[in-house]
Amino acid sequence: MTTLVTIGCSHTAGSMIDGRSGTSWENKAKSFGGLLAEKYSLSHFNLGVPGGSNEYIYRATIRFINNFMYDHDDYIFLLGWTSTNRFELRYPEKSRHVHKTVSDFVDQKYIPFTLGTDPKLFHTKEVQELLKYSPLLFYEHQLETDWAMYAYTLQQLFEKNKIKYYMMNTCHDLPVNEQNELFIENLNTDFYYNPVDFDSSMLYYALNRGYEKTKCWHLKADGHKLWAEHLDSLMSAQGLFANITQPKIVPKDDSIRIGGKYITYNDINQVLTKYKIEARPHLDVMYDRIYIQFPTIVNTQIADVKINIINKELVKRFGTSAKVSKYDSGLYEMDDTYMIEHFRKMS
Repeated sequence: MTTLVTIGCSHTAGSMIDGRSGTSWENKAKSFGGLLAEKYSLSHFNLGVPGGSNEYIYRATIRFINNFMYDHDDYIFLLGWTSTNRFELRYPEKSRHVHKTVSDFVDQKYIPFTLGTDPKLFHTKEVQELLKYSPLLFYEHQLETDWAMYAYTLQQLFEKNKIKYYMMNTCHDLPVNEQNELFIENLNTDFYYNPVDFDSSMLYYALNRGYEKTKCWHLKADGHKLWAEHLDSLMSAQGLFANITQPKIVPKDDSIRIGGKYITYNDINQVLTKYKIEARPHLDVMYDRIYIQFPTIVNTQIADVKINIINKELVKRFGTSAKVSKYDSGLYEMDDTYMIEHFRKMS
């Protein structure tokens, strides 16, 4: 099965495609990554985060490779490098604060810190106060060097591990300076689209062709369609969409086999009905796993209690191996195929 993994900032997330939302699943589906995934029937994870920095793109890519990849699946990473005046902060672990955003596999303790951010988006006075010192914090020369270093390091990682990838810029070119010149000279431009050319960035590629932007400098649906078509041509020329494998559809009446016994959707639903637990079961026929999806975000302790109840009943009926592998809450409007992929990539 081939999965497209798009990682970047708001341009990758498809922000404002609908004209109102900076972060939504609908916009992600209509983003350039979503359009490519739809064309080639790929599983798609969009890790685009509004305000996301190049530091975030680097960290999120490493984290995904280390935690969410299966050896027997195929992946195409599509990285959209962003503007320089950004980096990450993080709320303390014991703090109740998170930076809420709609995205796959995002650690919401991290704070996208960007020059000119509205202070209201930050939940502590300490972070809000830091905006006053932005001119001191954002040293462009170093951030440009970091960007080149991130891109070169990931290039080496992808190529050494034979992972398909493509890189491009969303906002502007990668500036060259005396510190990052050597990194840039060694970038593989077969798989990084014109890294030092301003007009080859996603935004200006579309603007120069007469496509409109929103007031907050995001492309509309037609701009994403244009960029998806351009990327399709570039990536196809490198063979990235050759020999792809389709995601496995999970039929509702199918079953899995655990410990030599078959378990169906009906079996799981009987348990949920017996104990009056509101949840959706998902059976992963490829890996013989049971996933449970609660309709709304629930307290972890309450969720654990419910999962323990389900597991005890399953063990009693089907043996000691018959247990829920993973559970999550929310995303209740998403279909089975999407949720199976979501659960597979959960840590």
